[in-house]
Amino acid sequence: VDTSVIAAPAILRLDRRQAIAAAQIDSLYPDAAVGLVASLCAAVVIFFLFARDPRVSHRVLDLWLGVMVAQTAARLGLIRLYGHLRPAPERRTAWHGAFTLGALVGGLSWGLGALAMVNRGEFDNQLLLTVIISGLVYASLSGFGSYKPFYALLFSSMTPLIAWSALQGDAKHIAYAILGAVWLPIAAWLGFCHDKDVVASFNLRYENLDLLDDLRVQKERAEEANLAKSRFLASASHDLRQPVHALGMFAGALAAHDMDEGGRRLLSHIEGSIGALDGLFTSLLD
Repeated sequence: VDTSVIAAPAILRLDRRQAIAAAQIDSLYPDAAVGLVASLCAAVVIFFLFARDPRVSHRVLDLWLGVMVAQTAARLGLIRLYGHLRPAPERRTAWHGAFTLGALVGGLSWGLGALAMVNRGEFDNQLLLTVIISGLVYASLSGFGSYKPFYALLFSSMTPLIAWSALQGDAKHIAYAILGAVWLPIAAWLGFCHDKDVVASFNLRYENLDLLDDLRVQKERAEEANLAKSRFLASASHDLRQPVHALGMFAGALAAHDMDEGGRRLLSHIEGSIGALDGLFTSLLD
């Protein structure tokens, strides 16, 4: 069951832009836990892989892994707290800021950690870290329903290595820096386009919810009109038939009196008209 549809009545009390922003924030948290666990697993793999490399300081590795574990645990706790509190749509702005801050901390943990684990003579390690970080960034693209946390992760994780490479001066690092400088805005644009698609999908959802709400109102009005019609017909059945029945009784009483041939013919026409009128009322009320 789509939880955003369950929360629709509360969200629809906001204007459309606020409702979409609240839905975006709500979509961030449920899917983020899987990405965080995957990121921590990648960090553990990097830790054990680099621990066997004598060129990398074990103290730096230990500190980096500790930071990764701590920030992952804090962000998982934030996700759990959000799921427990389920804040109202109008109160989710602060949670969006907290999620973006978490993405920034996670990106810096990767970016600055990678910078601490490489040096000029270790281009192979740099490429390995770049591939892993890029994969994590791309994996987060579909999970983030808003481009702001994606931007925070993208630039904080990739910029340190790109800037460091540009300062090294050799051809390989300069080429890496140029490619990275080209890739960053492309990835940012992809995040922006993904956010536009997400906004469009939420906008379509709320348009459909508006239509359903309007349909419900129209249905209620139709039911009320049908009840009013039923009440009218019940009243008409009594108020209109009563004079017809009275006319029938008067005609029957009149038939008991002595009348000439012309009077009886006129009475017969009256009785026929009464019968026709009663039939018309019966058909109309049916």
